[in-house]
Amino acid sequence: MTTVKSYRLALPLAAALLSTGCISLPLPEAPEPSPRPTYPIVVDEFTPILERTRASSYAYSVDGTLPGGKKLAASGAFDAKAKRLVSKLEITPGSLQSGYQEVRANGKETWIKIGAMDWQSRRGFDLTDPTGLNSFAEAIQDVRLAGPNLYWVYVKTDSNVVQGYSFLPIGAPGTVSAYSPLGGAIRVNVTTDGAGLITSFVIEADSDGQKHRLTTTLSGHGQPVIVPVTKR
Repeated sequence: MTTVKSYRLALPLAAALLSTGCISLPLPEAPEPSPRPTYPIVVDEFTPILERTRASSYAYSVDGTLPGGKKLAASGAFDAKAKRLVSKLEITPGSLQSGYQEVRANGKETWIKIGAMDWQSRRGFDLTDPTGLNSFAEAIQDVRLAGPNLYWVYVKTDSNVVQGYSFLPIGAPGTVSAYSPLGGAIRVNVTTDGAGLITSFVIEADSDGQKHRLTTTLSGHGQPVIVPVTKR
């Protein structure tokens, strides 16, 4: 079984606990003729798709339901080469102080706003992997082709939710920590477009009989990231 647990962000947010099903490749519910269809291993095919996406600027949005009736919403845009980032993250219901965060970085300065506080300049803010995509790439164990432009990507995550680091979901890393108690990998459904760029990441999970879904959508690949002028 795979467990997904709310953990941490660069700045603290609300907690949650999710658990997903076993990580074996799922079979269709309807009976299948023999032989069963196979899911080709396509790590070599998927790798350049992921690299093109990582090298490009992109906008993103994250939407998900969490246990306790909470909802995760995040959005932003990131350009790794220019070190430009705009991001907004909110968990509701919850206090503004614990469940709301904005970050703006223009390559020279970084500004952070938490809850109702004013914007604060932050030196030394790490822009190496603010969306978690680099860590996702490093954690890949297997990739299967599940359909046209659909990949099942199996990633190994840290099971230590006290000291480990969570890169999920993409676009809001650290809001949940996904791991397999048996030491296996968890599955992320990844879709691509005709240009060979990633357009979405989906994690499906359940907790106490409740279904949960975390979806990250990428768009605007290659477009400039506009960082608003920020004043204290």
